[in-house]
Amino acid sequence: MAETLSEEMLTKITPGILGEWPNAYALTKCVAEDVVRSKGDKLPIAIVRPSIGKCQIQWE
Repeated sequence: MAETLSEEMLTKITPGILGEWPNAYALTKCVAEDVVRSKGDKLPIAIVRPSIGKCQIQWE
C-alpha cells in the first residue's frame, strides 16, 4: 500500500494509523505479540524482550 501513495499522503495519514504508538515498529511489535497470545494458546511460547545492550569490552 505504501508504494502506491505519495510521500505527502503517507505523512498525512501516518499519525492516524499509529494512534498512541510512537512509531511503526512499536505498533507492529504489539500487533505481532497479540497474534501470538491469541493464536498460540496450545503452543509452548514465550515472548522475550531483550534489552538493548552496550558492549562492555574495549578494544585497543
